[in-house]
Amino acid sequence: ALGNEGIELCFVLGIRKLVIGKAVFIIECLINHTARVYAVIGNQEEDPFSKAPNDPSERLRLFYACLPENRKFTTPEAIELAKRLDIPKRTVTRMLGSMVTEYLVLDRLGRGTYQKIRKEAQDE
Repeated sequence: ALGNEGIELCFVLGIRKLVIGKAVFIIECLINHTARVYAVIGNQEEDPFSKAPNDPSERLRLFYACLPENRKFTTPEAIELAKRLDIPKRTVTRMLGSMVTEYLVLDRLGRGTYQKIRKEAQDE
């Protein structure tokens, strides 16, 4: 049979085991969190919206991805592309405007003419 010292030792060891288990859990959480932070930082280099003051909707991101790269395009072209995504004409014009003024990912070259801003130009 265990004496008082034996019971006390088991109690202390049990507490230590519990504390170590919690510490390991906290460390695992911190490692996972750090990995997620690095993943987000890495994606910011590829994400044209990374410097935007507000997070754009997935619908806007999808529409942006469908717009032509490395060439200018017109509002009617953008409206045609948006039809495939079931985005109404008025929403397209609003999205184009917000991509120029709020998200800073498009340049307005003239009335109804746009071009995506190149990554190098965004970094300046």
